[in-house]
Amino acid sequence: MLRVKYLSETVLPAEHARRWPLHGITIRTPLRRQMVNIPVQRGSKCINAIFVVDTGAPFTYLSNEALEALEVKDVLSWHNVSINGVPHCVQPVPTDADFQGVNVLGLDFLENIAFAIISDRDTRTFTLKVGKGAVAAARPR
Repeated sequence: MLRVKYLSETVLPAEHARRWPLHGITIRTPLRRQMVNIPVQRGSKCINAIFVVDTGAPFTYLSNEALEALEVKDVLSWHNVSINGVPHCVQPVPTDADFQGVNVLGLDFLENIAFAIISDRDTRTFTLKVGKGAVAAARPR
């Protein structure tokens, strides 16, 4: 569906802004979840991370599996990463959370890019766009 292997290594292009907009899928469950693949980089390591888009989540979370793929040793604290070329601080999924193993794209990141989501109900897809006033690295040129 997203045509990538989860947590596989990838490379960010030199011009990060060319990765916008992002395209994802809507999973038809009673809760209708939107999922999108976004490259996440820490140091020289860059992976394909599949996120659930959650505008109700105040923070962006990376699963322990994603943190391990990024070669993070301390999976209990916040970490500075690049999400699609945008610097951002993420935290690991809390140990008592009911979303273990899930990467969550939260409102902190979405507001940082001044997001807009355009859904296509018929194809069960969506587009995540960067808006005006977004961080310079994310703004389309």
